[in-house]
Amino acid sequence: MYRYGIKLVNACQTYHNAEPEIKKLTTIVEWIWYRISVQIRHLKDVCEDLEPEFIQHQDNLLMDLASELSLATGKLNSLCRGHKRDKLRYVLLKKSLDNTIGSLEAWQHRFDPGWYLMLKKQKYTSRRIVDDHDSDAMVTAKKIQIALSNDDSARLQNIYCPSVKEEYAQWASIDSSTAVVLTDTSRTDGIYIVDPLPCPGVSEAGDLESDVRALVRKLRAVDPVRFSMLQCSGAQRKRSKAGSFHYELVFRFPENASGEPTSLATLIASAKQKRHSLSERLRIAQQLTRAVCYVHALDFVHKNIRPESVLAFRQNRSTLGSVYLVGFEMFRREDGSSRMTGDSSWERNVYRHPKRQGNHPETAHSMQHDIYSLGVCLLEIGLWQPILPLVADAKGTRPDSGNAMEVQQLTTLPLDQVKKKFESLANGLLPSVMGDKYRDIVVNCLTCLDDENVEFADTSVSTGVKYIQMVCRHGLLVIVFC
Repeated sequence: MYRYGIKLVNACQTYHNAEPEIKKLTTIVEWIWYRISVQIRHLKDVCEDLEPEFIQHQDNLLMDLASELSLATGKLNSLCRGHKRDKLRYVLLKKSLDNTIGSLEAWQHRFDPGWYLMLKKQKYTSRRIVDDHDSDAMVTAKKIQIALSNDDSARLQNIYCPSVKEEYAQWASIDSSTAVVLTDTSRTDGIYIVDPLPCPGVSEAGDLESDVRALVRKLRAVDPVRFSMLQCSGAQRKRSKAGSFHYELVFRFPENASGEPTSLATLIASAKQKRHSLSERLRIAQQLTRAVCYVHALDFVHKNIRPESVLAFRQNRSTLGSVYLVGFEMFRREDGSSRMTGDSSWERNVYRHPKRQGNHPETAHSMQHDIYSLGVCLLEIGLWQPILPLVADAKGTRPDSGNAMEVQQLTTLPLDQVKKKFESLANGLLPSVMGDKYRDIVVNCLTCLDDENVEFADTSVSTGVKYIQMVCRHGLLVIVFC
């Protein structure tokens, strides 16, 4: 593997005296390889601690990488001949370098979820990353590994952040979201997203505090671009006049974001007013998929994955911006105890697996139930039409737009039949608008708990590994769908 990377770097270095734009691109290629090589070296150090299926998955990815590196090196070497200022050669060389950067970054998107999932392995968390390299991936990995550890320094870390003084605090609601925007007018960079976490009862207060501590520690370490989750500044514990209390997670605004955030529910509700390209919708589907993957890699189940729990921020020239998963109001640790409680909200239950619906769910929430909810969201993104009737009220359900398609009729179905309706919609409508591979991913998510689903049938492999294998196999972590 390393020899392919070294050959690529050597090929890039032959162009260091080329035009500035070419030199810049070759430097980017060298940096990406450096970052990947550091991660691979640490993967090799711990491979004996990993599941055989996980190792096989990583081996397949590394074989793909070797092929990408070899092709890129061959192309650069072939263009090395000729006059240095030849215009055609310049165009071909720039295109080749752009393609190399794109393919390596796409490969890294496929590799990274497994890399961070590896850090949660108990045997590995006892092995500190001591590498002195400062690549962004390694810096984030070190932070995540410390957060995943069970030593006293991690457990006793202060998770609370100071409250903004009332005279400086400006609050703004976000349509169709329980999260709100908090602006500290005394600071130039004081814009935050506040995500409330209600406490279900006094008896659960201790478990909730422990879970909040673990969640804040880990979300402080995330890289928003890689994880599609906002970086957490800390938590606040608030008490009402009646004596009850709740927590609030305080998140930093993402860099380069402009304007106010919008919930994914609101974006989809306005579909008739503004259409978005296929590539834009695929990109936010990738980001949401990546976020769910990392929630599980960090050892949590989210339990509230729906468009209302996804915030979009305008960035650069993208029409949809970038999306981030919030709405942690129902989360718990993967191995934590389940209260086995639910609610009767049709708007919430429609995103839940049939065995998790209603006031008294049949089974405890698992990672597969999150994956099912993701499947419903991906269906909605693919169709770019609201699944629910859009009714405005004060409880955070969706704003009225009057443009819901025939899937509005789902409200007349019993909840246990909605799953089959979703599968029918995915199989019937998605291929023509999103492609067969996207359809396959959605159907796999919707059927991940079915006995007939071979993707998730092997109980000897962790759900996180199976999930990564599934989305990589069908291409949702890279921009290749046709």
